[in-house]
Amino acid sequence: MQTLGSSLIIFSGGIMLLKWLSDSTVQHLVNRAGRSNSELWYMRPGIFIHELWHAAIAVLFGIHVSKLSMRPDYRNNSAAHVDMQYNPAKWRHRVGLLFSSTAPAWGNALIMMLLTRQAFFQNNISLDWDIRQSVATNQIAPLFRGLQDITINWPWLAALLLVGLVLTPGFSPSTQDLKNALSGLPWLLAALAGIFVLSGWVFRSWLWVWMRLNIYMAITFVVILVFSLLMNLLSRKLL
Repeated sequence: MQTLGSSLIIFSGGIMLLKWLSDSTVQHLVNRAGRSNSELWYMRPGIFIHELWHAAIAVLFGIHVSKLSMRPDYRNNSAAHVDMQYNPAKWRHRVGLLFSSTAPAWGNALIMMLLTRQAFFQNNISLDWDIRQSVATNQIAPLFRGLQDITINWPWLAALLLVGLVLTPGFSPSTQDLKNALSGLPWLLAALAGIFVLSGWVFRSWLWVWMRLNIYMAITFVVILVFSLLMNLLSRKLL
């Protein structure tokens, strides 16, 4: 749980499961309503936030955004789209395209991660210590001991449920998003590998921070997948 490989497996595995489940839900809703998911009022907020993530991160990397549209892009099989102009010869644009393409996934996941921590681990001050112990002893037992001390903060849980319902329709990356992300993937892998090697050689005592990130990321994806599964089941029962 403290390795780069674990991070990639958790993130990519979570995204693939989420995409499969989300695509199934969206297809069912679209078939029942006879309209694009961007035309369904209860999905529009999440889709808009999805596209807003694309545009905002692209601008941060110097990529020109010419249009953000909530109209379906049937050519790329997308509910909405952002038109960008970038130079593939510039490494900054390629990396920016990677982060922009995946921004709805990691951006929304970050929001859900923070809310999940507040809802379940706000008062669990022992968890970080147990993670450190797990890294120091190379044993997983302390980690499970820390995860057993979950306490529910009901106001934050309510916020998590509300935000989750809004964001869930916009979590799943489109096929075009995944294609765009591949162009900058080598740069990301090189950067992550460098950070991991540096943390292992120079900042060995701080590997627990990476492990903590992986743990919260795994918990967050479980929460998101539960939301997606509930939406899938409700859509089939009620519609």
